[in-house]
Amino acid sequence: MGYARRWRLFWRVRIPLRLPEAPGGSARLAPERVAALRAHAARMQWRWENEAMPSPGRWQVPPGVRPAWNWIPPGGIRPRLERVPAWVRLWYRAPVADRYAYGWMWRHGGWDVLPPGGG
Repeated sequence: MGYARRWRLFWRVRIPLRLPEAPGGSARLAPERVAALRAHAARMQWRWENEAMPSPGRWQVPPGVRPAWNWIPPGGIRPRLERVPAWVRLWYRAPVADRYAYGWMWRHGGWDVLPPGGG
């Protein structure tokens, strides 16, 4: 049996959770895995700061989907509300209608995207 399972209480809200634990009693990541994840996060942060461009960038939206609502580029997107008018900022936060605001923002550069083909 790879992992021993024990019942634990989630300390803040007291919800019983079943957490996997390694046989030695620790469920932590190996230090080399943590270092690799930190390096990847630093690379991605650098890309967002230096390579991001306004949507749609060089991306082509597949047919039959709403850009930024049910399709986003593989690198993800980040909203840039300072680029859009105030009425769109309100529309972006409105329930149900926000899916149309996401598309409007996509077409008018309201999102930051990473260019295709980046590592």
